[in-house]
Amino acid sequence: MNLYFERLTLISFLFAYHKKYLRGFSQNRGHVIYYIDASKIGSRCGQLFGKIFGVEFQQLKFKMIDIKDENGELVRIRIPRKDLFEIQKKIINSAEYQKLFHPSWKQARLEEFLKKGVIDGGIPDVLSVSRILYLINVIYWHKKNQITDRFLLIVSKRAWFPIYKDYASNFEVELIEYYDIPKFDLRNNVKQLLVKSPYLYLFFRNLKQRKFNNKLKSTQTEFPKLYLEGRGDVKLDNNGHHSDFFWQMNSDFNSNHLLYDPISENETILLRNNKICVSSGAVKFCKRNSFDLLCSNGYFGKEHDEIQDFISTYNSTKYYWYSYFKQYSVKVFLTWFKYDNSRIPIADAISDCGGVSAVWQMAFEGFPSIGSIINTDIIFSHSAFSHEIDTKVGSKYSYYIITGYPKDYAGKILKEEAAQLRKRLFESGAEKIIFSIDENSLDDSRWHTGHELQRENYSYILEKVLETPW
Repeated sequence: MNLYFERLTLISFLFAYHKKYLRGFSQNRGHVIYYIDASKIGSRCGQLFGKIFGVEFQQLKFKMIDIKDENGELVRIRIPRKDLFEIQKKIINSAEYQKLFHPSWKQARLEEFLKKGVIDGGIPDVLSVSRILYLINVIYWHKKNQITDRFLLIVSKRAWFPIYKDYASNFEVELIEYYDIPKFDLRNNVKQLLVKSPYLYLFFRNLKQRKFNNKLKSTQTEFPKLYLEGRGDVKLDNNGHHSDFFWQMNSDFNSNHLLYDPISENETILLRNNKICVSSGAVKFCKRNSFDLLCSNGYFGKEHDEIQDFISTYNSTKYYWYSYFKQYSVKVFLTWFKYDNSRIPIADAISDCGGVSAVWQMAFEGFPSIGSIINTDIIFSHSAFSHEIDTKVGSKYSYYIITGYPKDYAGKILKEEAAQLRKRLFESGAEKIIFSIDENSLDDSRWHTGHELQRENYSYILEKVLETPW
């Protein structure tokens, strides 16, 4: 038998000892017990146990780039492309979900918010669905070189555990849960408290964004506005470079009808000088007609807590943005972000204000991914292919508008700048110009393809440059 700990802590060690999962190892000297991560106390417990019984506690070494399925596909890609769709369906059809279901979930987009919420989060997120599926695949990868025929993975208790246990059985891995004492996280605990009260949530959001003492006044006008959620590119030179306002500068849209939330005094001054409305003051709570959003009486511990947290988050977020949109006479909410469920309550808030929500496609997507599901009134996309992808993932919308690539205007504008740059390079002695696009990476190559892969890519290109007889 091979035993693996998701996290070796004092609690998980005592659990394994109490449940006698360690008994066989005490009679089998030289055996290795694996863990993914460990606390200091957990590591010491393992060392002490190992010295007494002659076994070794060892951190399992693996890299994301090596975790592939039988088809050679990275599991990191397959999970959002395929596995999460299947897991989401099983969660929604589970007895726990069905008994927690309440008719109030049918209001607006709440149920879609919950459906996306139960599978949100990426592999680097410790408690996400993606993380537990990935760990199961890691154990499956490791077992291929092991002689034993039994593989146990001990993980902390989480919602929808029977579904993950069933998933693990497909990889011949036994999933065992234990109750861990939650790590004290002040920030998260405060956040969970705040979302239970829309009033407190709005108050502390104003406080966090320093809107009570902001010396710069907001733009207060009665005419309807479009609220633009940008990516932090507050630049108003129409020179082909990145700007959140690229579409406005290349259209007839009146800047007076555009509202933006600046994060600095310099941004505020720049936007005002260009007649773009800004929101700088505190958001005032605005009451709205609403219904209680509830879970049914059936109680399933972790599942109930998770759904209730989602409902509280949805409610407080919706109240905040309803108040915000009312205060600034917003009728259109435009965003590029669609990769989790956080924009769904904002879409409902603008709807309650008599407005519409819209999402524009920022990046190309070559295959269906569950994180790309959109729920909005209007989608602006690149192509019919993008429409096909959005249809496959189950996006919901009222209008779908294919615009083509919205930044195709930039090429002509940048030609002169590119020519000048090219000229300077040749004047400095360059004979050939190599262009390469890379990807971001993380320090820990277990949860991302990592720095090493990027270094390998750079090395390959540089070696080819040196090898080629120019």
